[in-house]
Amino acid sequence: MPRETLLDFFHDFAELDDDFFIYDDGFNARHYSYREIAARARGFAAWLRERGIGQGEKIILYGENRPEWIIALWGCLLDGVIAVPIDYRSSAEFVARIHAIVNARAVLTGNEAGIFEARAASADPAKITKDQIAEIIFTSGATSEPKGVIITHGNILANIVPVEREVKKYLRYQRPFAPIRFLNLLPLSHMFGQAMATFIPPMLPGVVIFMHGFHPNEILRQIRTRRVSVLVSVPQILEILRTDLIQKFPELRQLKPLQGHWLRRWWRYRKVHRMFGWKFWSFIVGAAPLGADLEAFFSNLGFLVIQGYGLTETAPIVTLNHPFHARQGSVGKPIAGVEVKIAGDGEILVRGENVTSGYYQHPEETARAFEDGWFHTGDIGEMKENGELKILGRKKEMIVTPEGLNVFPGDVEGVLKQQPGVRDAAVIGRDRVHAVLILDAGADAEEIVRRANTRLADYQRVRSFSIWPQAEFPRTEGTGKLKRLEIANGAPPAEHQAAVLETPLENLTSLERVERIVALGLDESVLSGSPDTGTSVSTTDDFPRWNRGALARAVRRIFLPGFLLPLNRVFAHVRTRGLDHLKELEPPVIFASNHQSYMDVPSILSALPARWRYRVAPAMRKEFFDQHFHGRSFTNSLNYYLSTLFFNCFPIPQREPGALATLRYIGELSNDKCCLLIFPEGIMMETGELGPFQPGIGMIAAKLGIPVVPIRIRGMDRVLPPSSKMARPGRVDIAFGPALHLTGDDYRALAKQVEDAVRRL
Repeated sequence: MPRETLLDFFHDFAELDDDFFIYDDGFNARHYSYREIAARARGFAAWLRERGIGQGEKIILYGENRPEWIIALWGCLLDGVIAVPIDYRSSAEFVARIHAIVNARAVLTGNEAGIFEARAASADPAKITKDQIAEIIFTSGATSEPKGVIITHGNILANIVPVEREVKKYLRYQRPFAPIRFLNLLPLSHMFGQAMATFIPPMLPGVVIFMHGFHPNEILRQIRTRRVSVLVSVPQILEILRTDLIQKFPELRQLKPLQGHWLRRWWRYRKVHRMFGWKFWSFIVGAAPLGADLEAFFSNLGFLVIQGYGLTETAPIVTLNHPFHARQGSVGKPIAGVEVKIAGDGEILVRGENVTSGYYQHPEETARAFEDGWFHTGDIGEMKENGELKILGRKKEMIVTPEGLNVFPGDVEGVLKQQPGVRDAAVIGRDRVHAVLILDAGADAEEIVRRANTRLADYQRVRSFSIWPQAEFPRTEGTGKLKRLEIANGAPPAEHQAAVLETPLENLTSLERVERIVALGLDESVLSGSPDTGTSVSTTDDFPRWNRGALARAVRRIFLPGFLLPLNRVFAHVRTRGLDHLKELEPPVIFASNHQSYMDVPSILSALPARWRYRVAPAMRKEFFDQHFHGRSFTNSLNYYLSTLFFNCFPIPQREPGALATLRYIGELSNDKCCLLIFPEGIMMETGELGPFQPGIGMIAAKLGIPVVPIRIRGMDRVLPPSSKMARPGRVDIAFGPALHLTGDDYRALAKQVEDAVRRL
């Protein structure tokens, strides 16, 4: 049947039980099925109706890439509410300007509790046609007037229906490789990223993965561990990956093309493919031109590089390389229903049902963008004889960040020139913002940049700067425009990297550094201060998974009650209270206990009912495992395997690198309904008194969003003190308290809540 609106796609996937999204927040991963997304979208639509937000009214979506964003978009589409996406890194002032322009009824960040839950479907769905406005997407800018691109159901349909027809021809070939998983690194506020997350994957059906950060090690970890097939990104991400690969494999610096079948290239560079994982095969690149050398690099390694070209105004695809007929140096042919021609000055002109009808409340800008029905893209290109398009450059001198966000130099220059001491400023850059400054005598350039950055959105901030050696910048005659190319060629090397960290990482605790690193999208190798070789820190690959298998669980079911716990009871005469607090709980939970002895773990297991006992995963100091990880001692390796087999233990670091990988492993454990046993003091207390609880317990509980059950142990310090090698019989009291539900990001305060709860027992 022909597609009338986007809701036809929604009804196609709404009953599928396959995974649709995996959201990795840097600590934990959550899975969402197609059916769950559809049910929650209907629930969100009901939430809108309850608040009187109806067809034609606007909602701002101001959040990072996460399933709630998609739920909100589909909820809006179901009821004809117009979505107004804004990148979450945009400034609050920019959001306020857009809010005033569209008269938005609400601003959603994706963190609102309770509004994305599944609810009953509406008995009277809104009447939607292809001319219904689906979205208004605004160009960003700190000083210029934002322009809202009007996108209808029909615009998007004209874009994705041709793709769907082509996909259906090849569906039978993807079955051995299903599900196709897409790691999407583009913001959902960007039309290309949105199409590759919201509309195209359900055609397969495929799985979309969102992650934090853009560090190459983290990208590779996601691709490898989640068995990703396709990376969706802008060209700058490929540049980052190329630099990283050359650091790890210096021989790639002189990469020579191999002729013949791509399998030959794949075999020649199989060590690179091993890093990506055997299922990964393709990059889909858009939003900016891809350099020929960069495309050739990954093609010569045996990867498929698929380019496309489009704009927000074209919803977004204009041309696309066919996966089975991709050609280097080309962005492909126009998709069905789209016409492209080259104007006399080389500008690319586009016409088709996918092209916007214009800009919201900007008739002058709309008239300026169109001529005889053709949309002026502002890009320069040429059409090859075979009908493929090649992009030569941009008319506008925007900077496209690695996240796919557009930075307009004039916006940043306007902020810089408002700072005292700045006579003139020019902003240049390829994928990061570099400022060239002309300053008054005695002006502090670093302080100027720091002040300016406080007024800019994160993606607009100046990352480096240099001082122009002359009194004036070169400018064109008559118009006085900056000659940016001449400035770029003549600018001195960057004198200073603009500061982005308020506190040096080395001054933070391990878990504080992890929080900062995840927030900034960095890699854990910065914790060690060592070169980024890809092997400097532990990864989740170092942590045991076999101990959660059927055989290991069966061994614990036999040996714990049959040998280990009876042996423990010979010495520790355990008396338990407070187990009734567990009756209303379901796994997973975090058991947080004070720490007195090496016998704490078996004694707590002895006190727990069987329903909980065999789900416990105790955290042990990473130093206990280090000799195993570094292969220095057979005894330590034996200790490692015995502790993980019989007690389901895992390592947790104190200040050394490995904390981020540990937190991710903890997320895996909680997803498997395992209950963490953590000793937040970090050390065993000789005197039996409680020590201060470390903030890590607060971070783990808040990030995982699971209850914390406080535990107080008394008397174990007399049975087996930390300094003793032989236990002596004695009574041990173990008390369980009411569960705590911790929220917020003040982890020290949250840890103090847990500590106080343990002290009260």
